[in-house]
Amino acid sequence: MSGYESKLVKLKVFELGELNARTTPVKTTIENAISQANYEVSRLKKEMTEQLSTTTDERVFAEWEAKIADLLRNTPDVVEETSPGETQIGIFAGVAQSIFTGKTSDYFTHATGINFGFNVDVKKSRFGLDMNLDFNRTKQELEKKGYWPAKMKTHFASFELTYGIKLQKNKWLTVPFAGFAVSEFTPAKADKEDRRRLDGYSPVIGLELNRYFRSKSDLFESTYFFYKLRASVNPSNLVKNYSGTQFNLKLAIGFDVSKVKSKMVKKSNYQLAVTH
Repeated sequence: MSGYESKLVKLKVFELGELNARTTPVKTTIENAISQANYEVSRLKKEMTEQLSTTTDERVFAEWEAKIADLLRNTPDVVEETSPGETQIGIFAGVAQSIFTGKTSDYFTHATGINFGFNVDVKKSRFGLDMNLDFNRTKQELEKKGYWPAKMKTHFASFELTYGIKLQKNKWLTVPFAGFAVSEFTPAKADKEDRRRLDGYSPVIGLELNRYFRSKSDLFESTYFFYKLRASVNPSNLVKNYSGTQFNLKLAIGFDVSKVKSKMVKKSNYQLAVTH
């Protein structure tokens, strides 16, 4: 009977809905709902006590046992339900490979290096900033804002500013995206006065695949850890006089963080059983 009383009190208060302190005496309204629940249970207890105290018939005991079981089963539970907020922030880091074609590949080897960046998700949209710092060499001599000897160590940096649509299924998240990319070659060993630089600006399209492998939550935040495979292509990196199609492949690990939204919901025992 005490279990039924507890469920009934929660249900009565829940059914009050959202109270506005400016127009409703909140404390009094809640106390009235609790009193009403207590009164209903007290009346039921009194009726049960009176019947059980005047009989030894086991059928009466069984009837009351069944009645209370029905009350417990048919009275919805009020439980707290949490879900991630509509805005998430993610950070990731890993390794990258940039593959060049066209004139770019005539003068530079493919580049390998580190990848890092972050994304901001709003509902189904993902805004991303993906950055590379790669290492490669020149294949042959070239003249561009100075002399570049053959087999000279160089750095290749790229930035992708993209927008994508999130398509999630269980622990997998697929994000097709498009955006704008900046690419730049510079000598690995250069001082502040060295003006040698090759850069280009181009559109970029691609696809990223995320696999969530762990999560943790508290009352305020949810954190989801993932592996990320990101592939993109620049139809032309538009490096002046040395342009070519550019393919980028990145493998990273990171995490998404979002604020937790919580609300009280009414659920039947059947719904709770399915959930658990």
